[in-house]
Amino acid sequence: VQDWKNGVEEDISDVLQIDNIFTNVSKGLVANKLELGNSFPGQSRDEIIKTILSRGEVQMAELERGVVSESIIKDIANIVAEKTLSTKNFTRFPVSVIIKAMETIHYAIKADETAKKQALVVIKLLTKVLPMRRIRMRIALTYLSTHEEKVKNMVEEKKELAEVVSESEAEEGKKKLVLLIEPNLYRDILNFMKSCKGTVDVEDQYGELAKGKANETDSSSQQEFMQLLENYEKFHISEESKDEKKTEARSKPSKKSAKDKTITCTSCKDAVFENPKEYRGHVKSGWHVENLKRKMEGLALLGKEEYETKLLEDILKDNKK
Repeated sequence: VQDWKNGVEEDISDVLQIDNIFTNVSKGLVANKLELGNSFPGQSRDEIIKTILSRGEVQMAELERGVVSESIIKDIANIVAEKTLSTKNFTRFPVSVIIKAMETIHYAIKADETAKKQALVVIKLLTKVLPMRRIRMRIALTYLSTHEEKVKNMVEEKKELAEVVSESEAEEGKKKLVLLIEPNLYRDILNFMKSCKGTVDVEDQYGELAKGKANETDSSSQQEFMQLLENYEKFHISEESKDEKKTEARSKPSKKSAKDKTITCTSCKDAVFENPKEYRGHVKSGWHVENLKRKMEGLALLGKEEYETKLLEDILKDNKK
């Protein structure tokens, strides 16, 4: 389903186990034509199925969520390990260290975002925990000799993020400068070279590896990285304890954390429940059903009082008729 939402899967027969629409799956209650017509006016069965797949909220069992989460975490960690290295000894980070680091910073994965997009966010967060930066890419700048001073001044300004590899003569009247740069600098350099009527060629996206600076992590480096994470975690827990004590001095919270125990319905405004039984009862309520319809139509979600007011107004209208 997630691949269908992301446009990866195009064959709907590989997404559905059965092309039926249910009002209650566990009881096997199939929606009739009247119910479908009221909820999805003017749509065919196939169109309704596609609408539910694209706009509906995916409900997974705990085991399924665990499998999906584990897969996404591994994908993110692999991308981070591929794109980064240690600033201390130019070794690459093992995937196991990246996963541990993600746990340390309590990164919450997003099932509706690609692993690559999340990996870029994770890299920024992990720079606070590990001596990490993106692997530099190798690019070649070609420009007129008359612009040599201007180009070199630009490189000098960005020397912390760019390193000169070589300088040479290109074709007649032109110069060539090869750099190792951090990827986030590429667009700025590209725009600058356009203003100089020069060109930028990417010779190697992972040019720093080609240069031989980045190596595989040895066991001693891996232990060192793990120790850094352990120290960070201890510090983080210590700081959290201090904050909790300050909070306790201002108020008297209950012994059990309400956040840990309650369940929130993402389809209903301000809907919080003490236990799964209450939540299951809510899912069958008219309030929840109404909000699901509104969600499909792109309308604002209703709180409980708002729903009851609307329900009363609808009853009064029906009585007048």
